[in-house]
Amino acid sequence: MVVLVSAAVSAVLLTCAALFASAGGDPVPDVAFPEVVAATSQSPVPEYRAAVPEPSKAPAPRNPSRQGAHPSPDQVVRAALRRAAGPATVSAQVFDRRSGTSLFEEGADRTFRSASLVKLMIAIDALERGTQRPNSTKLTQMLSLSHDAAASELWVAGGGGQIVRRVAARLGLDAEPPQPDGRWGNTMISARDVVKIYDHILDQAPDAIMPALHAAPAIAADGFDQHFGIPRALDGLTWAIKQGWAAGSGSMDLHTTGVIGADHRYVVVVLTKSAGGANWGWGSKMVTEATQALRPLLLR
Repeated sequence: MVVLVSAAVSAVLLTCAALFASAGGDPVPDVAFPEVVAATSQSPVPEYRAAVPEPSKAPAPRNPSRQGAHPSPDQVVRAALRRAAGPATVSAQVFDRRSGTSLFEEGADRTFRSASLVKLMIAIDALERGTQRPNSTKLTQMLSLSHDAAASELWVAGGGGQIVRRVAARLGLDAEPPQPDGRWGNTMISARDVVKIYDHILDQAPDAIMPALHAAPAIAADGFDQHFGIPRALDGLTWAIKQGWAAGSGSMDLHTTGVIGADHRYVVVVLTKSAGGANWGWGSKMVTEATQALRPLLLR
C-alpha cells in the first residue's frame, strides 16, 4: 500500500508541472522527494506477544510442620498437671532409674519449703555418720509415721543445718539450710534434689530406709492423712512414699514423693505451694489430681 500511494502522489505532481509549463509559466524546479522504502515480506517484522501474567502463588502456610499436628504426650501431661494444680505453684519430676533419664520435668529446679521431706536427709546423715542403726525404731518412726519429735531429736544431735550442708555437698544438691529460724521443716529443696536423694538411697542404703517408706500408714503420727498424692493417684502400683505438709508464713505446702514399681524403677516427685487461705482437704485433692496427670508416664 505504501508503494501505490507514493506512485499516485508522484503522478499528480508531474501532471501539474506539465500543465504549468504548457501555460508558459516558469519552469518547475526539480523537487527532491524523500525516498520511500517499500516494506516487503522479507523485511523483519517485530514479533508480538501478548503479556500473560504469571499464575499467582498461594502464600505459604505458617509453620507448615505444625499444620494439623497433635500435642505430644509430654504436652498433654504438662497441660493436665497445670490444670490440676490450678492457682497453686507446682513442680514435678518423673525419673526412670532403669534408663537413667528424666521422663518429665516441670519447674524441677524451683525450691520449696521441704516440710517433712528433709527427714530423708536426716536419715541419710545419721546412717552415714553411724549415729543410727539401719531400721532403728527412731528412724522408722521418723520416716514411716513422719514423727516430728524423732526428727527434732536427730536434727539437734546432727548439728541442725549442718546436716543439710553435709548431705547437699555429698549428693550435689541445691538444698539450703533453714533460715533464719533453723527449723528443719523450713529447709529449701527442689524436685531435682528429691530425685537425687531417692537415687542415692536406692544405690547406697535401700535396706536401711526403704522398708519404712513402703510401710507408711494412711494416718501419720500427728493425725494427718498422708495417703494423698501418690498412694491415691497411683493405686494399683507398688509404691514407697515420703510426704510433706506444712502451713504458716503465708503459704501452705503439700508434697508427695516416692518410688514406684516393685523394682523401684520410677522416682516421682510433686511439690506444691498454695496461698495461706487454702485448706488441707482442697490441697490434698489438688496434689492427688496433679499426680494423676503423671500416671500415663508410668504405663508406657
